[in-house]
Amino acid sequence: MPSIFQQSLARLDTAVMQTLNDGTGTLYDSKGEIVASEISYQFDKEYIDQSNYGERAKAITLNRRDLSKIDPNGHFEAGSLSLKLAGIVFDDGYLIAFKVV
Repeated sequence: MPSIFQQSLARLDTAVMQTLNDGTGTLYDSKGEIVASEISYQFDKEYIDQSNYGERAKAITLNRRDLSKIDPNGHFEAGSLSLKLAGIVFDDGYLIAFKVV
């Protein structure tokens, strides 16, 4: 059973993603199967990828708790936005960001 702190942190993560998001979308694995639908996301149109000599890249950030599994080679769709995942930028166990192309 999660501790009171873990429960509070889960509520905070949910509240933040519901408030500070760019909409909802669907995450698919590399086989095209749905991993999560109607998931809140944050879209970073330009971030500096420090691991690749300061390359400017795009990323989406998702609440890790909303995902049943992680497939860094899947894709994400939200309305007319269709993005191929190109790896994990960061994963702190609470939020996960994927580099997208």
